[in-house]
Amino acid sequence: GAGTINMTGGTFLVDGAGNFGGAGAWVFDSLTFGNGSGVAATTTAGTGSITVNETLTIATAQTLNPGVKTWILTDSDGCPCSPLINGSGGNFNAAGSTFIFNSTAATTIPTGNSHMVYFGNLTLSPAATVTYTLAGGYLSAANWVIGDGSNALTVDANTLDSVFDVSGNLTIQANATYLKSSSTTQSYIRSGGTQIVTDNTASKQDLGIVHVTIGTTVQMGSSLNVTKLEVASDVGNSLDLNGHTLTLLGSGTGASMP
Repeated sequence: GAGTINMTGGTFLVDGAGNFGGAGAWVFDSLTFGNGSGVAATTTAGTGSITVNETLTIATAQTLNPGVKTWILTDSDGCPCSPLINGSGGNFNAAGSTFIFNSTAATTIPTGNSHMVYFGNLTLSPAATVTYTLAGGYLSAANWVIGDGSNALTVDANTLDSVFDVSGNLTIQANATYLKSSSTTQSYIRSGGTQIVTDNTASKQDLGIVHVTIGTTVQMGSSLNVTKLEVASDVGNSLDLNGHTLTLLGSGTGASMP
């Protein structure tokens, strides 16, 4: 419906199969889908946003289809934690949705390998100087925005060895820092369409080893730094500099060439 929910404490539990949401904005302190027993799926309805001020949990064997909603995870108590928890066997199919993480405390961002989480549109935009750590493996998203253009967010992909798999646009806003993984694992830009990669920072961030594949055209929205760039030889992959500068920071010969 069009009504609103504004909970300032406690945990709201949604258990069993069905629809969830409406046209109004709903606010929860903590929100949990499933009780950890039995297999069930919840599909969101309506376009009203969902704000969770503490923790959003998808329990074991539960499926959450977030729909086209905007989900805002604030972690208002400021704990150094992950405000999104996906239980063992839980499924999170976020295609079409927008997830905004804006905690002003140190935060762990769940990833595909560690939590089986796949984002639609993902924005990391805390109003503070803080570090967000990627949880290991691949962070998978359609469009990914790092920073709000003002505050000094650091996204740490190195500590837990994380890389990205983006099928839309990637934007690093001014004053943000991206710490790439020091491993040889490659990140992917792949959609079969056109993707724009933009780094609005003054000293461009090293995006690591980046692989372009499955018929994707990468358009540079700014000058970029990478350790190594691999444009696959299959049909349709291309790189359009758009008058910008691409700097290759790696070294070596043969297979190690940047």
